[in-house]
Amino acid sequence: MSSDLARAITEAYRWQRRLGHTQIAAAYCHIVADPAHPDVWDSNHADDVTARSDAEIGRQVLGAEADRPQA
Repeated sequence: MSSDLARAITEAYRWQRRLGHTQIAAAYCHIVADPAHPDVWDSNHADDVTARSDAEIGRQVLGAEADRPQA
């Protein structure tokens, strides 16, 4: 499978999982959220993660906790 095809499949899957949910573009990832269904993983997750260091991950986690205390 070519990398272009793999990328297209990944993007289509990501797009579909985001449908109907609140979307938050964050510094090191994209947050998908549905406060009405906090226990459903497909409705509440991070994708398109670009953090490459522990510090970047820590900053993102702290930001998510500030925005969504239940995170």
